[in-house]
Amino acid sequence: MLRHWFLRGTMSPEAPTDVAIVGAGNLGMFLYDCLVGDPRWRCVAFMDDGKAGETYFGVPIYGLDDYDPDLCRNAFLAVGFPDVRRKMVERLSPLSLEWRTYIDRRSLVGPGAILGRGVLVLSFAMIASGVRIGDFSYVSGYAHAGSGATIGSYTSLMTGSVVGDSVVGNDCIVGLKSACIDGAVIGDGAMIAPYTCVRHSVPAGSLTAGSTARIVKRRGTVGTGDISTDPAYGLECPSP
Repeated sequence: MLRHWFLRGTMSPEAPTDVAIVGAGNLGMFLYDCLVGDPRWRCVAFMDDGKAGETYFGVPIYGLDDYDPDLCRNAFLAVGFPDVRRKMVERLSPLSLEWRTYIDRRSLVGPGAILGRGVLVLSFAMIASGVRIGDFSYVSGYAHAGSGATIGSYTSLMTGSVVGDSVVGNDCIVGLKSACIDGAVIGDGAMIAPYTCVRHSVPAGSLTAGSTARIVKRRGTVGTGDISTDPAYGLECPSP
């Protein structure tokens, strides 16, 4: 039912909106392939210093310093790692790009879910009603943000990961098929290793791994905000 409502609300007979993709790696190419079959969007350019001067199926790739925003100000951020996404946004801030949120038509997003600017939700992801996701976060395919979940900015939910009634801070990575459930609180900059189930609080800047969710390493933290107290997120999915 939710999928039917969401597709009904996003399909449009109007002309597609032009958009540039920041990042021409595997994630950027995958996003482009999704847009090819999506009548809402048309990719007109990529931005990626490592592939500047190349093309992908005829779409030019520009270096970040060479891109002319008059070509297209709408942009998707297709970079998987939080620290790199943050640096990209800061570096491109002089261009005054319009960071757009992308929700794949094959994903499920419940009414009342609140998504920030520049969020990327890929195919077959599931986001329950009332979930809050901060700016520039990334929800990979088959990831699940369940009822009561709050997810900060610049955070990555990797393929098959689950966040239940828990809070995940800014600049975090929830690894492949990992889970944060039972009221877990994940501090800013923390990383949950693949196949780890967390049911407790995790300190900021830590690496948690293993079947017992043991803290195995301290990492640096770069979080800057608190999504749980900031109501300004940018995009709210309306009730049907």
